[in-house]
Amino acid sequence: KSTNMLLPITGFLTIIGGAFWVWYSLGSMSHGSDIDNKIFQSIAVLYLDNISSNINDDNISTALTSSITTAFSRLGIFDVKPRADVLKFKNKITTAEEISSVLGVDVYIDGSLIRVPNSDEYIANIILVDAQEGKNLWAKEFKKTSSDILNIPNIIVKEVTQFLSGDIVADIAPLYDVDRSGADEAFSLLGQGINLLDSEKYDESVVVFDSILEEEPDNRLALFSKGQALEGLGEYSDAISKYEQLLPRDNHNVRTKQILAHPDSSEEYSSNWVFSDE
Repeated sequence: KSTNMLLPITGFLTIIGGAFWVWYSLGSMSHGSDIDNKIFQSIAVLYLDNISSNINDDNISTALTSSITTAFSRLGIFDVKPRADVLKFKNKITTAEEISSVLGVDVYIDGSLIRVPNSDEYIANIILVDAQEGKNLWAKEFKKTSSDILNIPNIIVKEVTQFLSGDIVADIAPLYDVDRSGADEAFSLLGQGINLLDSEKYDESVVVFDSILEEEPDNRLALFSKGQALEGLGEYSDAISKYEQLLPRDNHNVRTKQILAHPDSSEEYSSNWVFSDE
């Protein structure tokens, strides 16, 4: 019975993959001189669509989206739109024109994630789109296990940056210790916490981020996301303490942070945070 069910599902996955690449190859593409004459300075990473029905895969999809955004920020080359600005497009059909108008970016990342049935492998289809012209610039399919998927953000950032700039990009320091026991579980928890944060369930998200930080006190994405949740709860002083743990350790860090006025008053508190890493 399981075999009979697997075959059509697998075939469906093959159709999805094939359709993706046919669409990519036949769609409106920019090549050669079209790209050479353009300068791309800003980028947004849209939430990757979770095609799987498993809710845990939705968490992984969100964690992957946030990690790609952070990896681009760490590079310090592009003006990267924060996840909060992109949230309005989550699970919505949109156009390049709308993204260009609302976010004001030159290019954006879009794509999907699906788990291979009866397997520990995921397929991530990632596309780079010219926001002003709506043309597909670059696309790639990644097939990774649940532990290897933690490496995808840095690979995407390196390849996309090299494609847009034409320059060789040095290897980027990994966001996660993929060899650490339970790293894939923490990655899924990170996505769960961010999904709760996006739904303004701040108390619940703090609990999830705390569970990550108990095992990984230096998990920078969990620290930053917990700070955002504490802001949402109006606990500004506590939020600041989390952000301060992420302050630059040296002058090579491109993170900037400004906290203005009194941190305990919603009327007098504002923050401007561009999250990246050393």
